[in-house]
Amino acid sequence: MNTVPRLVLLFVLFGIPADRGSITTHPDTIMQSTEQVLAAEVQKNRAPAVQYVFFNKDSVLYRYQAGYANLGDSLKFDHNTTFNMYSVTKTFTALAVMQLVAKGLVDLDKPVRQYLPGNTTLSGAITVRHLLTHTA
Repeated sequence: MNTVPRLVLLFVLFGIPADRGSITTHPDTIMQSTEQVLAAEVQKNRAPAVQYVFFNKDSVLYRYQAGYANLGDSLKFDHNTTFNMYSVTKTFTALAVMQLVAKGLVDLDKPVRQYLPGNTTLSGAITVRHLLTHTA
């Protein structure tokens, strides 16, 4: 398993605790440790740049970035740098759908047409599970 998927898994597992009251480590310690891991990835040339941001609905609470937006031009990565997420959005979509499943609002094995009633082009056989596993 290469480093980037491990880092994504790390943030998914530790970024969304099941019991928020169970966090006993001080947030500054967690951020410091995370920054060390991410900085090491950049220094070892395993990732050209890394960034993480803590925010709420009103503002950015904390941000960290390291590395280069353009290695050839030695252009530093900063909080204004934009980048393409490509297939990473699939992870966020799957997480959001599974949260709806956990709340009983979505059934993986029901036809997706049930959740998109205005769409008449979808086959009744295509389920939410099919879409999440790219087997539709």
